[in-house]
Amino acid sequence: MEFQSARPFKRMLIYAREALGMDQGDLARAMGVSRRTIIRWQKGQTAPVEAQIRELAALVRQQDEDLADELLAAAIFEVLVRPEEVGAAHSVVAAPEASATPAGPPQPPGPAPPHLIDAIVCAAADAADMIPRSMRPPLRAAFSRAAQLGLSIESVVLGLSKAHSERGD
Repeated sequence: MEFQSARPFKRMLIYAREALGMDQGDLARAMGVSRRTIIRWQKGQTAPVEAQIRELAALVRQQDEDLADELLAAAIFEVLVRPEEVGAAHSVVAAPEASATPAGPPQPPGPAPPHLIDAIVCAAADAADMIPRSMRPPLRAAFSRAAQLGLSIESVVLGLSKAHSERGD
């Protein structure tokens, strides 16, 4: 199988939805996301995460194996890799060997790629049944406070998950 798609992911998503005989709402319910999220994916405004891409491909594979393969190929190149946006962080070229002389203090990381920030904002907006624009300020405040407290994203997620299961939310 050749891992390249001539059609963009957002177009492949529409083909996949149509092959499944689903409208945007049907696909959203099948994938556990909002209709608004499906619309954003189709417009290329945001992108699904890897687990969602795999779930979608599994649904499509039941109807059309070739379409599922092409959907995955488009996703690999446009959604998961996006070398033009992510840059060297996802390069397949091996990193140069570290030099014997220290390069100085480590530099803080730059901002996350916009499509990843959009995916986080949209996930939070969907969970809160809000529009993404209104989620950015509270998310910025929450992440800033976590950073001030020296908390990693992983520790916050684990803490939220534990608190959620203990309360039975």
